[in-house]
Amino acid sequence: MFSLVITTFNEPKTLERLLLSIKKAKFKEEYKVFVVAPDENSKKVVAKFPEVRFLRDKGKGKPSALNFALKYLKGDIAVFTDGDIYFKGGSVEKLILHLRKNPELGAVSGRPVPINKRDNFFGFLAHFLTFSAHQWRKKASALGEYFDCSGYLFACYKDIIPFLPEDCLAEDSYISSWIFKKGYKIGYVEQGVVFVKFPTNLSDWLCQKTRTITGQRQIR
Repeated sequence: MFSLVITTFNEPKTLERLLLSIKKAKFKEEYKVFVVAPDENSKKVVAKFPEVRFLRDKGKGKPSALNFALKYLKGDIAVFTDGDIYFKGGSVEKLILHLRKNPELGAVSGRPVPINKRDNFFGFLAHFLTFSAHQWRKKASALGEYFDCSGYLFACYKDIIPFLPEDCLAEDSYISSWIFKKGYKIGYVEQGVVFVKFPTNLSDWLCQKTRTITGQRQIR
């Protein structure tokens, strides 16, 4: 059994699309879906899906929301994602299967793919950077070296998830680093595709990159 944890804030349209796709999926294992959000719009979406549990966090950020959600999770594996993405069919199962088949692994990352068009600067940048990250994860995984899981889609064993500092800016890097330091390896499943809309303007792009870089420095 596994738990699928979706953290979101005021993204009702994409959240409903994601929950519909999960409902249509044919998972071989039992699972529970949890939506962690502080807003009423998210709660209204979840109310349409009786099988999904809504957890209202206090709106103090993603690390705080994940810490709050951990005590409710079921099964031995937790799969983490966001409310503004959607999966390629079978992606979640591929991550779980890879984790279960390789006992040396503590976590496994999926592969984010931009939905942005390539015909503009920010679209080109999104595709270039995600492909570079894909190559890095693929090589590091093959060599047994460290790399960060993608926060857009990753799975890990529930019992080794650390308590996150509330000022943590890159929870995916923090969790990945913690697990690796505990002696586990990180796996990569390039067929575990998650489609993401990346920033389309300079302000959003700089904000995202500043948060990522600062977050990675926090764990060094």
